[in-house]
Amino acid sequence: MRLLIVRDRKPGHFHQTEGLARLIAERVPAEIDRLPVKPRRLAHSFVRRMALKHFAKDPAWWLGLLYGVDVAGLARPDVVLASGRPTIAAGIFLARHFGADLVYTGRATGYDRADFTRMLVPFPRYAAEPQSTYSPIPCTVEPDRLPSPKPLKNNEDLAGARIALLLGGKSHGHRFRDDEWQAVVRFVEASAAAFGIRWSVSTSRRTPPAVADLFAGQAARGVLETFVDYRQGGAGSAAALFALDAIVVTEDSLSMITEAVTARRPVIALKPDKVEASMNDEAVAMMYARGAVSVLPLASLTPDLFARELTRLTPDSHDIRAEIWSAIEPVVAKYRRS
Repeated sequence: MRLLIVRDRKPGHFHQTEGLARLIAERVPAEIDRLPVKPRRLAHSFVRRMALKHFAKDPAWWLGLLYGVDVAGLARPDVVLASGRPTIAAGIFLARHFGADLVYTGRATGYDRADFTRMLVPFPRYAAEPQSTYSPIPCTVEPDRLPSPKPLKNNEDLAGARIALLLGGKSHGHRFRDDEWQAVVRFVEASAAAFGIRWSVSTSRRTPPAVADLFAGQAARGVLETFVDYRQGGAGSAAALFALDAIVVTEDSLSMITEAVTARRPVIALKPDKVEASMNDEAVAMMYARGAVSVLPLASLTPDLFARELTRLTPDSHDIRAEIWSAIEPVVAKYRRS
């Protein structure tokens, strides 16, 4: 079978489709193609939805007009994989043009459900909606390839523990104040001094440059074991950090939290003061209930509070890939049989 990954520019989105494609290809012989897409300047979301609803007789023409995509250069896919709102209309037009199945990771609202073969949603309360099923978020982390982490059961275990800090930034529902960023910088230095933690820090595309500069300064002073600057490394440059003993991540990125849990490490999510309620709260709460994740306030974080929470956590031992496969297997079953 042939898979076509439709990619936007956000790593949190295309890591989901890359992980899903990898999982499928491990079980079904598959060729994987990739199509980066970016809506043209005037092709905003409303225009894309109207084109799909009222002017959809020539999908290839609309792909060229809205995205600059020439379908003549594409091999016919059996299944189109998409994630992220900019990819939805492109995925639908591609599936219509080629007569392919369309699988979307996430919950696509405002579109005709009949255009989707399957939506993989990480929120159980939406799993019964048309064309939807529950699935953990796919990702590219492969836990079986990672070394076993050092057990962290008490404060003494933190001495020499290698811990990753994955930094996000402003998102639709999360706002970070300058004093909160400053608090994280101070916390890293204070916890390293108090417990002997060996910190590795990675920024992301949403991390403010001034914040990245602060951690770069720590790295220059020898506070950090490793510093991964997204501005130089780009997407995937922090992959090695998932092999460390524990992972701390800012709560704005559900994808990064899921990646950390998938790595079977204890995970602490740092929550800013200004947070809007969202569907992501349900997914985080499920991880919290399994005892693998703790959520701590970013501004008031102290080494003692951090140590108390981290040492009570138990890494998630179950393999979410089995759940993801259960969700996607009915779509690819016909290719598996052939």
